[in-house]
Amino acid sequence: MRKIILFILCSFLMLNVVKADEPAFYDTNGNTVQLSLLRGKWIVVNYWAIWCSACRQEIPELNQFYKKTKEMNVLFYGVDYDDLSLAQLKTAMESIDIHYPSLTSDPGSAWNLDNVDVIPTTFIINPEGRVVKVITGTTTEDDLVDTINTLQRARSSN
Repeated sequence: MRKIILFILCSFLMLNVVKADEPAFYDTNGNTVQLSLLRGKWIVVNYWAIWCSACRQEIPELNQFYKKTKEMNVLFYGVDYDDLSLAQLKTAMESIDIHYPSLTSDPGSAWNLDNVDVIPTTFIINPEGRVVKVITGTTTEDDLVDTINTLQRARSSN
């Protein structure tokens, strides 16, 4: 019995060590975002900045899209282009009425996102963790929903 308990304890510790080495991000709600835990889900990442008028224009659409993501098996995160501190980020989000979580650091290298030179830029990542669509410029709730639905149907027919 002692060997079984020791085996279980060692296995548990090994799993935690593997996860500790993996890149982890945090969102503005204080949640940890680990890449391995996101496998199997569609992810949408939108880069924005408080000074960007096009970003401000699309925020109401993205707020609406965020409300629909739970029923679509989609996770949605904003990423502040200017790398603001957490306090500045929360203030900026409140001032421009962002209702969806933003990551507190740039996940670009972990998700193999291209360098973002234009904002807003939105990346759609499939359940295997690969970028399957990049939208440069503003987008709408309907366009995002249609794009995700099309990508999901194409994936399920393969």
